[in-house]
Amino acid sequence: MKFQKDGKIYVRFPQGLLLPKYIKQKPLEHSKIENLNAEVLCQVQNCKNPKKYKDPKSKLFYCSVECYKNLNSN
Repeated sequence: MKFQKDGKIYVRFPQGLLLPKYIKQKPLEHSKIENLNAEVLCQVQNCKNPKKYKDPKSKLFYCSVECYKNLNSN
């Protein structure tokens, strides 16, 4: 699985997969693994729903049309 965080690109392989020696492998700490799997929430103020969409202008996550309108009204 490929994902981006803090401007860096990461690739996560299935546990136990052996990679060639020239690829540096660093096992993630357990707390970091939990954090990667954490559910991303809507970023509109006072909303705690899971995110469904990403605003192309602000790059913020939102969950509904109502939240999208609130996001773009500011």
